[in-house]
Amino acid sequence: MGNINSKIKRHDEELKAEFNRWDYIKNNGSSDPFWADGVNMNLIRNHIIYERRRIKELCSKEGLPLPDIYHSQIPPETDPDYMAKADEITEQAKKTLELYKNDENFNKLKTVTNINNKNKALIVKNVLVYMRELEEAISKGDLVSMRRHYNPETHLKAAKEAVDSLSEDDFCGQITFL
Repeated sequence: MGNINSKIKRHDEELKAEFNRWDYIKNNGSSDPFWADGVNMNLIRNHIIYERRRIKELCSKEGLPLPDIYHSQIPPETDPDYMAKADEITEQAKKTLELYKNDENFNKLKTVTNINNKNKALIVKNVLVYMRELEEAISKGDLVSMRRHYNPETHLKAAKEAVDSLSEDDFCGQITFL
């Protein structure tokens, strides 16, 4: 009986945690770089259904009462494209794009024209894609892609590191991506 009670308690705690995660994402969003909040909320909803089923099976098997959390309403299915704080994400994306456009390192990378080192050329190309990706995400209203730029420090650091890895010779002549 003690083992069953500990299993029920474990599932009860998991169920509480899943309800809390669902509520958190609904109100604050997630940081998932590839999936909208609605997709994550539906995944958590499935976890809630699973945990409830496990609790019911264990309690039924032992003739025990269902814990209070079991009676909480299952969250509704969510539009997979739902994004919490959509306006905030869009506004921050626009600010981040301005940071990129005004950043000396991003601007210096735009002048790179003569890289014969394949790895360096790829790094420069990838860093410059950050800005183009964000411009495109804003124009298309792609909130998931915009969210990847919510905290621009990582991309600004990558631009600085890319510039620091180059020599003056890399900034003249014609660009060559090998």
